[in-house]
Amino acid sequence: MLPTMGACMTSMMEKWAEPIRRGHHIEVYKEFKNLTGDIIAHTAFGSSYAEGKRVFELQQELQVIVDQLLVTVYIPGSR
Repeated sequence: MLPTMGACMTSMMEKWAEPIRRGHHIEVYKEFKNLTGDIIAHTAFGSSYAEGKRVFELQQELQVIVDQLLVTVYIPGSR
């Protein structure tokens, strides 16, 4: 998996080169989130993050819904 991770990281750094050269800011949180998704997509599914972006977006929406449900559902004995 390390060669795949390295290739994804290199790709991200190459993408950053032009904005950095021009003095533009980079939203690191967003870029690292995309990098993580890209590495997972490549290593687990053999595709890029761009191809599976909708799946990751749906997973995030599902996580928000689950978090909301955990707050509203009462499980006897949990308090």
